[in-house]
Amino acid sequence: MEAYIIPIKNLQRMIKRYNDKILVFNPTYVYSKEQVLLAATLAQRVFENGHNVAKKLPIEFLIRLSGKKQISKAVSFGIKELRDAAGIVILDDEIEKNVEEVEIIKDESLLQKMYEIKGENIEKEIYEKMALIDL
Repeated sequence: MEAYIIPIKNLQRMIKRYNDKILVFNPTYVYSKEQVLLAATLAQRVFENGHNVAKKLPIEFLIRLSGKKQISKAVSFGIKELRDAAGIVILDDEIEKNVEEVEIIKDESLLQKMYEIKGENIEKEIYEKMALIDL
């Protein structure tokens, strides 16, 4: 499993080619690729154990990524408001990983707003939100 930030122009091609083998997210709303990979791993794990909140893996992934149990809030971390770049997680290790990437600069004030946190250790608070989904 790998996470990438790709130009928006390449997203449709990736979706057509690998539809059920990728998860898509808004990279503006994430702290790191490690966070994304954790969310994808957690989503897969709860689906395997039957403890999923959503009926579909992509939505469960957004729930885990956002740290929000409400699907209506979690989907805002999806592709609705994409501008220049899209985030993807390639689930299948057999897929060719020749992916053009772009860089996203973290906007800490936006992250605090999206995750509804106020502290200085943004990364820690985001992971705490993600962990609280199962409680």
